[in-house]
Amino acid sequence: MADFIVDHNSPKRRRQTMFFLLVLLGLTRALGMAPLLQNEDPVPGQYIVQLEPFGNIYDVTDEMESNIPENLIDTVHHVKLLSMDQTSNMAVMELDYISLAKLRKYPYVKYIEQDAYVQVHDEEPVLAENITERAKETRTYEKARWGLDRINQEYLPMDGDWELSGNGFGAHVYIIDTGVKDTHRDFECRVDRVEDVTGSDGSDCKGRGTKVAGIVGGKTYGVANKVTMHSIRVMNCAGTGTVSDIISGIDWVIKNHVQPCVAVLPFFTPPSRKLDESVEELADAGCLPVTAAGNDPQKTELDACDFSPARSPFAITVSATDEDDYRAESSRYGTCVDIFAPGVFVKTTDPQGGNKFCYASGSSFACGFVAGVAAIHLANGVTASEVRQRILNDATVCPINDSGRGTPNRFLYISPPQ
Repeated sequence: MADFIVDHNSPKRRRQTMFFLLVLLGLTRALGMAPLLQNEDPVPGQYIVQLEPFGNIYDVTDEMESNIPENLIDTVHHVKLLSMDQTSNMAVMELDYISLAKLRKYPYVKYIEQDAYVQVHDEEPVLAENITERAKETRTYEKARWGLDRINQEYLPMDGDWELSGNGFGAHVYIIDTGVKDTHRDFECRVDRVEDVTGSDGSDCKGRGTKVAGIVGGKTYGVANKVTMHSIRVMNCAGTGTVSDIISGIDWVIKNHVQPCVAVLPFFTPPSRKLDESVEELADAGCLPVTAAGNDPQKTELDACDFSPARSPFAITVSATDEDDYRAESSRYGTCVDIFAPGVFVKTTDPQGGNKFCYASGSSFACGFVAGVAAIHLANGVTASEVRQRILNDATVCPINDSGRGTPNRFLYISPPQ
């Protein structure tokens, strides 16, 4: 099968390529072959295998071994199960080209997706020259709690009040990222490390997960400062993981979460059918997915609809703003963005631990604000099926300057105490 190169700088070329791929997928199914979905930045020789509901991964591997000539048996290098349910209808497999071609012909293989690397991207630069002139004049950028101040009022100017109508006590937030420094004093023993798909101890040696957790539920700068948080580490110390690692982390939450539940997905990946399906399953399980629209400092790929899980209609996709209600320059936009939240120069927990704090910027941290508000609503009695719509209905309409073409102009809002 031919390889395909997608020119992401051309929307027309993307549409043409997508049409061609859809036609090709239809033809391969007609020929009795499972579709092969290719990804950018692929993991060499590693594939996500999705079986039909009646399929079983053990039957597949047993039959492959019985039918492959003896001198080719070793080409099935490795099988790693990511059991989505009791039927074990998904696996990650290392395959050479011959084994891949044979696997695509099995009738109970629904599709095969090439696994891909995922990287923690640099945050939005937090430099003095990026702070707007108005912020310099009023020195609002020095107010550490400007994000909390902003979300409890509909429009500017900020009034210096950051009290919110709840604290999230009784709700559970699952942070699927680089891990969390659970010993940071600001977490008050409300964070535990429940899963680490990298095989380590769940500690945060990259840093982003700890910063996100501080915004979600830290005592000092967190939105829901009494919420219980759980860390699911899916990336290593270099900030690298795979799509299958992320799916494994989501799968853990689906099977083990405690209600009421929010799941924070502060990353973006190449478009992935299986990851999007996992996010849908997470929402169906009663745990609200909140994800980042993503950042692109080069400003060449700014449509959030070109990435997973930002394009999922089952997640709340969040883009970032500064203290003047301008969209952060590198934050993605588009019709797949649901809401804006503070995400430039917001203060949060420092991954070094102790009682240290730092500043962070990017849509990953903006989605922390939305997750915190969701936790407050859930703790206040809003049902899991209603909380997404509650957040979108309560949002302030049309406050964002330069929201981006096709982007709903909505900003996160939660009322102050009455």
